[in-house]
Amino acid sequence: MHNFMATIQQREKSRDDLLNELNELQGRGPNEALVNARTRLKNHEDAVRQMGDNAAELDRLTQLKDDWTAINAAIGSDGKTLRKIAQCYTLSFLVEHANAEIRKFNSRYELVQVKNSLGLRVIDHDRADDVRDTTSLSGGETFIVSLGLALGLSSLSSRTNSCENLFIDEGFGTLDADTLAVVVDSLAMLQSNQGKKVGVISHTDTLTSDEHITTQIRIVKNGNSGSSHIEFYP
Repeated sequence: MHNFMATIQQREKSRDDLLNELNELQGRGPNEALVNARTRLKNHEDAVRQMGDNAAELDRLTQLKDDWTAINAAIGSDGKTLRKIAQCYTLSFLVEHANAEIRKFNSRYELVQVKNSLGLRVIDHDRADDVRDTTSLSGGETFIVSLGLALGLSSLSSRTNSCENLFIDEGFGTLDADTLAVVVDSLAMLQSNQGKKVGVISHTDTLTSDEHITTQIRIVKNGNSGSSHIEFYP
């Protein structure tokens, strides 16, 4: 741009020279040199005018380039950055819905999204609002958080139809007795407070005698025949 403006200044200087030359020739009367001077002056003015138009176009194109450069820096040119931004926004909505579900049956835990990422952390309100990594959660705590996310996803993806029936097969046999009690209490609260029908699929014997599970469908083997039958309790 500096060189461009310098060129315009040089052409303006040449115009002054041409005007001086033209004035001298006019004082001498009509001649061929006067005609040539007028032609050169007109050509000079046309060139200056064209350069002015080009300068305006150059400014417009420079602004357009700067705009696209800013857009490229913000969202990238390959779609990955934009895709991640959209995923982060979607995850933020999911976390909001999941926390609303978690609060309904356990107010101790709250999910929080790691800023500008797809990572999650858990705020433990019973431990002075300690922010915990999800890998530090116990089996029962993981179950509660996962259940909240599942219910939140159901709420997020279904605007007109609610999820009334829920079947859970989370490997209850790996949970200790205390954790299992927390899990079952959470499911019972989910059923009583939200009116959801919760089905639990498990091989854990402890669940068959749990008072919270009032209706059971059992698959019973028929001795060594290799067959089985279904029984309903109670």
